[in-house]
Amino acid sequence: MAALWDLRDAAYDEPAAWIAFTAEGFLQGLAAELEQAHADDSGQVSTTVMARALAKAVDPRPSAASPRQ
Repeated sequence: MAALWDLRDAAYDEPAAWIAFTAEGFLQGLAAELEQAHADDSGQVSTTVMARALAKAVDPRPSAASPRQ
């Protein structure tokens, strides 16, 4: 859950970085993260996976996959 709070803080601290955010970028990032995520029998997406997908949508560089911890 901390990863999502970090992204919220980043949006507040650096709003210009979020201008690049698109639904397409988010869905592509989410698909990539889900391919690499371990299977979850409940079918739920973890907040960590969601945060990494959001980070990729905001900053598509490879280093964006790891939000601040």
